[in-house]
Amino acid sequence: QYLWNVFYKLTGDSDEASDLLQKVFLKLAQMSEKNLDFDRINKTYLYKTGYSIFVNDIRKRKNEEEKLNKLSLSSTENY
Repeated sequence: QYLWNVFYKLTGDSDEASDLLQKVFLKLAQMSEKNLDFDRINKTYLYKTGYSIFVNDIRKRKNEEEKLNKLSLSSTENY
């Protein structure tokens, strides 16, 4: 609940907050395969992991938007 609330405050969108939370748990599941000790995970660790995923998500979206803008500009120049 804590991390979902953080994501909701950052995004203002409940669906996006849920998607980000799912990404955090997927990341933790991947890390558990590398012997992550779940007993040592605390609120700060969850927050840092979640914030990192949030920032990466924003960067990815920004790059995708820039690529789409370049494509649309180049396609309009051809006409």
